[in-house]
Amino acid sequence: MKKNGFLMFVMVAVLCFGTVVCFADGVTVGTVSFANRIGPDGNPTDDIVMTMGIDMPANTNQITLCVFGDDITDVETAQQSNKLIHIDQFDAPRDNKLIVTLSKAAILSATGASDADGATIYVRLGADTVDSPENEAVVISLSSVKTGDIDGDSRINDSDAIYLMYYTFFPDDYPVNQDCDFDGDGQVTDSDAIYLMYYTFFPDDYPLPE
Repeated sequence: MKKNGFLMFVMVAVLCFGTVVCFADGVTVGTVSFANRIGPDGNPTDDIVMTMGIDMPANTNQITLCVFGDDITDVETAQQSNKLIHIDQFDAPRDNKLIVTLSKAAILSATGASDADGATIYVRLGADTVDSPENEAVVISLSSVKTGDIDGDSRINDSDAIYLMYYTFFPDDYPVNQDCDFDGDGQVTDSDAIYLMYYTFFPDDYPLPE
């Protein structure tokens, strides 16, 4: 019981930070992660969920997001060259996080990749528009998901256990990229998040499924 209590404290106390990119209009991007969208049957689909941490100026009410298959600065050029993967406009999120579902077919078409695994995409954000050369693109390479790498940062650590714990309470806000039934009881609960935390400390005693 003491062991569980200690790990729960660690999971709540640890904070996660990512590399930031600041755009010309004051929008700042933090951690960006990807996951396969899980369908109603519990299995991964071809759609890819992108979760992006952002910080916006206080007076900004809306934000525009574009995903390109090349380093393009305007939507019209991207459309004409078949490089536009996704465009969307959001009200300023209260939780400083954008969650976008990308089509695998659109990614393959725009990037020319044979598989989404390893494809490179370019994400641009703007408070009003992304059609500005000053707005630096966030360049991201999609890669295979490791078992236990829940937040998609290519590492397995306490951040993944914390993310999984969030998922058990807020599944729509924290999508997962794999089957997270790590303790093998047939369901995904906070017990799996605790199991994953145990793994980060005692990997030999708490192995993850192949």
